[in-house]
Amino acid sequence: MVIDKAFKVARIIKIVKNFPVYFYAYLSRTRGKSVVLKLKSGLNIKLRLNGSEVIAFNEQWVNDVYGLATLHVPPGGKILDLGANCGCFSLRAAELWQHSTIYAVEPAPDTFSLLMHNISCNNLSSRVRAINLAVAGFTQKRKLSMDNSSGRRSLCDISSDIPTVSVDTVTLRDLFDRLGLSSINLCKMDIEGAEHEVFATESLDVVRQVKCYVMEIHGSDRDRSSLLRKIALFGYHVTMLRDSIAVAVRIDG
Repeated sequence: MVIDKAFKVARIIKIVKNFPVYFYAYLSRTRGKSVVLKLKSGLNIKLRLNGSEVIAFNEQWVNDVYGLATLHVPPGGKILDLGANCGCFSLRAAELWQHSTIYAVEPAPDTFSLLMHNISCNNLSSRVRAINLAVAGFTQKRKLSMDNSSGRRSLCDISSDIPTVSVDTVTLRDLFDRLGLSSINLCKMDIEGAEHEVFATESLDVVRQVKCYVMEIHGSDRDRSSLLRKIALFGYHVTMLRDSIAVAVRIDG
């Protein structure tokens, strides 16, 4: 564990120019404030100190939870970021695959504004398109929980003591139709439990328009196992990278 922490600290110092700001953000319990991380690659990323956005940064730049460094997206490739949050995955993808087009889908109004800021301030508006929607099993209006203590946003975890906002949800099919997409090279999916209804309701031909999924699977072990079996039946080779993170690659390429 000590070695792992030392490696992560070294990684942060290597990639973040103003790394003391990162450590302040990581350790801070102050809500309502934000910081800007200046990466040595030239990217600037604004994060709020709400917990989830620092975690999102760690997932992409520090821990590479989806194994992006091992994946390939060809020039001109199309990438979907479902549950884009403040844009950490989209910015990382833009950095890794510089001739790709990225569609960042985020439903929460406040988080979407931050996503737009991070895209704009890095001059990526021509390559990263932000879409203010949620992907789910049905196209309709739904309540999205807004847990301000953790920064978590969810369609599937609605509670009377957590505020909600009304958002538009779309199916994968409707999203592809709206964007004029027929083939996706890579789809990252972190949609707080709605992945179960997406794969339960979507047709085989739509699911298989995506060559590779990287996703966080929420729910119980039984729920996760059931979803993984379902994805495999769609014709994907599924690998678990850790307890809740899976990569699914279409078998026929």
